[in-house]
Amino acid sequence: MSFCPRPPAGFGSGSVQEQRERWDRKRSRTSRELVQSEQDYCQRLQLVCTFFVEILKAKGTLKQHLREAIFSCITAIHSANQ
Repeated sequence: MSFCPRPPAGFGSGSVQEQRERWDRKRSRTSRELVQSEQDYCQRLQLVCTFFVEILKAKGTLKQHLREAIFSCITAIHSANQ
């Protein structure tokens, strides 16, 4: 067995700058995914508000007290997330 003063290839290889670049890419990718997730969430909230709250209200399918009990804060949540 011989002593190797350097770590094996692939282990710890690369400079500090390369590591920072990898972290920056990972951080950037994570940020994009978070923004995309929030946009998708807002679109789905909009669909719920349009197709459930507004249509049920317009058609009179649900009485007001039932509609408010089910969807009481969905429009406020949607407004806050815009």
